[in-house]
Order: sequence, then C-alpha cells, then structure tokens
Amino acid sequence: MVEVLDIINLKNWIVFLLAYLCTLFILLCYACIKGHCGSVLSVNSFCEVTFSATRRSGDNVISMDKAEHGLLLHEAIKLGDLHRFNDLLQMPNLDVNMQNEDGDTPLLTSLKHAQSREFIERLLAAGANVTIANNERITPLSFAIADSFDITLLLLEKCKDTEFLYEMKLSVELHQAVKTNTCRFITFVTNLRLDNEEIVLFIAASNSLYSDNMAIRELNVFLDYLDTADDMGIYDFYKISSVLLRGSLHLDNSAVFKAIWKRVDHTYMTYIMPFLLWEFVRNCEYENSEFIECLFSILTSSCASKLNVNYRIMYALYSMTFYEDLFGKLSSKDINKKERIRILLISTQFVPVSFDDVASAYDHFRFNEEVIILLRHLDPTLRCCHSRQFIFMVELENDEKFSVDNLNRLDFIIRACYRKLICNAPQEVVGCFRTIKLKKQMLSEVPRLFELSVPVSQMCIQKFYNIHDRNQFDKIVDNLCIPNQLKRNLRYEPPLDFV
Repeated sequence: MVEVLDIINLKNWIVFLLAYLCTLFILLCYACIKGHCGSVLSVNSFCEVTFSATRRSGDNVISMDKAEHGLLLHEAIKLGDLHRFNDLLQMPNLDVNMQNEDGDTPLLTSLKHAQSREFIERLLAAGANVTIANNERITPLSFAIADSFDITLLLLEKCKDTEFLYEMKLSVELHQAVKTNTCRFITFVTNLRLDNEEIVLFIAASNSLYSDNMAIRELNVFLDYLDTADDMGIYDFYKISSVLLRGSLHLDNSAVFKAIWKRVDHTYMTYIMPFLLWEFVRNCEYENSEFIECLFSILTSSCASKLNVNYRIMYALYSMTFYEDLFGKLSSKDINKKERIRILLISTQFVPVSFDDVASAYDHFRFNEEVIILLRHLDPTLRCCHSRQFIFMVELENDEKFSVDNLNRLDFIIRACYRKLICNAPQEVVGCFRTIKLKKQMLSEVPRLFELSVPVSQMCIQKFYNIHDRNQFDKIVDNLCIPNQLKRNLRYEPPLDFV
C-alpha cells in the first residue's frame, strides 16, 4: 500500500515538474521572439511564482491565492501582455489593488511602465484605487498629475471611489501653504458639459509627487473649507479665489470661471482683482460662445464701471483702449456680428468712445454696425492720437463708399454717422482734405421725408411687436400689408439693437 502511494506521489511530482518546464519554455520563447532579452529575469521570477503556486496547490494546479494573482498581474503589466492581463482580471479572487514589494499597485505599475490606456481603463473598471500610496508616498493620482494631464483626467473620470474629493480637511502643512499663498493649484473639469460635470482642484505644496504634500478636492468643497476655516478671513478667501479665477482664463473652457464668479461678491472682487476686465479681454482662451457669455456677465455686473476706470489705468501703460483690445480679440476669434453688437450695446453704456476706438472698429470691420454704434456714443473731447486720426481719414477718403459721387446713395443712418464723424474730427486733420468741405455741405442737406421715415418705422414696428432678434423682425415685416419695395427698404438696414 505504501509503495502504491509513493508511486502516485512520484507521478504527481513528475506532472508538476513537466508543467513548470513547459511554462518556462513557452515564456522564454515568447521573450526571445519579442526581442526582450532583458526580460529573462522577469520571466524567471514569473515562473517561480507559478511553480511555487502549483507546488503548494496539491492536486489543483491552477488554484492560487489573491497575493499570487496580484503579483502575476504586475508581471503581465510589465511585460505588456494584454491577453494574460485580461485573463487575470477575470479571476474571481483577484485583488486589483495588490501592492508589490515597492508598494506599487497594478495601476501605479501601469503608469510607471507607460502602458496603453487600455490597461489603465480596465484596472479602473475593475475598481482600482487611485489614492493608495507606495513605499515612497507616491499614489497613482500624484504620479499622473506630475506626468500627464490627459491621464489624470482619465483617472478622475473613471475611478469608482471618489470619496477623497469631498473630504473637508487638509493637512496642517497644506492648510498653511494655502493660507500663505505658497501652494500650487491645477484645475481639472471632468465630464465636461455633461450632466455629471465636476470641477476638481489639485492643491500642492513643495514636491507634489508625494501624497502628503498634495490633496485633490471638488472645487466647491474646497471653497466651503476656506469659507468655514477659523483662521481664514474674507481677504484670504478672495485672494485664493482670485488666483483660481486668474488661472482659469488660460483654460479652454469657462467652468471654473463660472463657478467662482457665481460665489463671489463682484464689488469686493474689484479690490482684489482691479484689472480683471483687462486680464479677461487680453488673456482669455475660452471657446467663442463661452468667451462672450463670461464677458457679458462681467460687463453687466455691479463692478463693471469700476473695472472700466481701472482699464484706463492700463491704457496709460500700454496705450491700448478697451475697444482696441476688444476688437482685436473679437477679430482674432472670429466672433459673429450678432455677438459683437450685443457686447457693444452693453459696453457703450459706461465705456467712453474716442476717435481712436472708431478707427479701430473701422480697421477690423470696415464702416459697418460696429462703427455706427460707436459713433452714436462718440466723445470728441477724449484725448486721441492725431496721426492715427489722419490715417483713418485717409482710409475713408480712399474708400469708394464715401466718395462724393456715392454719398447720395448711402443709407440714411450711415450718411448721418459719417457726417457726425467728419464734423467732430479736429480741424487740423480734416483741413488736409479738399473734398471734406464739399461733403459736409452735401451731408447737411435736409433729408427726404422717406429717408427719415424708414428708421422711425423700424423702431415703431420693433416696439409694437416686441421684437428681439433679426429673424423675428424680417418675419413681421413680410406679413405687413405694404408694397414689397417698402418691405425691402425696412429690411435693408434693420434696427441695430438686434443685428
């Protein structure tokens, strides 16, 4: 009986040995084919784990504990073996956060070995934790932030455990760094423009690679923390908010700006960021519709007039008015006419208009609605550059639209605005042009009753039907019981309030 048992055990050991040798042979062949000569040691350690697992497993060769599965997962990631990696993820007793001898989780191993997004996405789908630190206090999230913005966004959007975003407390070191403004902020907008959009703030002091020097918080949670901290005053809150607001201008979306602008007192913000309007117009990199939306919210805020006064201080340093900066931005971003008119109708209510501003509008958009709106609000007493005015008048004189022969063909509003322009230009400038005296005489002639009736009729139609946009105006005019020629005249130059 004993001899029979010895024979059975011998057979089992022979089976185990053959299985080990076969596995070793296959993996060595794989390494050689792939040209990974340096992978032999990894393959050997891989096989040692496999052999030790099978040796202890008795009569079940494939059964292993969680630790062994976890180590095999690390090895598959290092080798870039996606097929075996996927097989291991299917194991019911796999610990997807199993740390190796360095304390790295499989997710951190994937990041360190720069494996494809597929490895990372599958680990996150399996429940990989992004905040487990290794022996050097490095987490997958801190490593990603130091290495790649896109991968960081992927970790934040796909990780299943996000409780760390809503913790109210910060470490003593981080709190002090925030208070003394010696920390670094990076903002991430996850699931942009979706229902579950979220703004995540990365806060770091000194070397952000180490977990005890950084924290990740949802933006409003962090602002609530500042608002309720015993040693944080209102000045501290607004100082940090201004840092975040200023940094948000260089993002490609306005989510951070809107979130902060919604929470702060705009009047108080002008004391912390006196040149906000100047910084926004010059530095904002938002997409067109978001740029217009946020600029509109600034121009309609309670602090708009104060911000304009501060803008004029920057004019003394940079010799660029608000409108010159604005037209340069609108032109470079190719903002459509309707939005340009919308901004001008608001800004001209409190931002004075000079000849330089009118000349800038002409440079960018020719003699169109932008110039007409500015001429309505022109203040001839404002200081301006005579050389710039002279160049502007030369350009107008060379414009066939304003030639002597074409003046009578101009629309009444354009003709009236052109008259205002040349009548208010400095005499030393217009005196250089022989035709301007003749043009003044022609433009001063009493307009025909029909010419006067068109803008008045437009205003009456707009007010009576409560019209707010161009399409609505055209539809109403089409339905009026008047001759088609009159309809065409009414629609030719619609009211500027909704161009």
